[in-house]
Amino acid sequence: MNERMRSRYGRRMRHRSRSVAVSIALWIAALPLVYLAIESVLELLGAAPLWQEPLQVIETVTGTQALRFGVAAAAVVIGLVLLVLAFAPGRLGRHELADERMLVVVDDDVLAGALSRAAASTAGLQRDRASTSVGRRRADVSLRPTSGFAVSKDDVDRATERELERLAVSPSIRARSRVESAGVVGR
Repeated sequence: MNERMRSRYGRRMRHRSRSVAVSIALWIAALPLVYLAIESVLELLGAAPLWQEPLQVIETVTGTQALRFGVAAAAVVIGLVLLVLAFAPGRLGRHELADERMLVVVDDDVLAGALSRAAASTAGLQRDRASTSVGRRRADVSLRPTSGFAVSKDDVDRATERELERLAVSPSIRARSRVESAGVVGR
């Protein structure tokens, strides 16, 4: 797999597809036009309309003030939803890991688990006393030590940075650790 294909596939796996939103928008735009086309063909053939003749449909939609306001409000709401879908970042919570042979994309929860495990083992804590949240460019590691035992924040920072270097995460992440001042009773 060349670098260009790898980059393209990686981006596709890390970002949400907008094809559903585009399909919905096309159906919303196409259904009234298809209906008007069917009514027009029926009128040309001299057959009875399904609902109303095409000109009556247009007069009905543009006739009363309340109906016009309702159609305009619906169009504005649909337009705003489609604009948000178009401009919102379609990023999923995933990162790429370096591997020469294949493309590896992992969920941010998996990455958080790896960082929590590295931080907890370095601090000499049980795994459930370390929690990590991973964002696009930063990971926040939080440790709850056992009461009366000190945890070296610098050692934990070095351990999480080593883990991130070992995994070679892309886009790169900076880890930041925090040791809570209130400890818990050990088991």
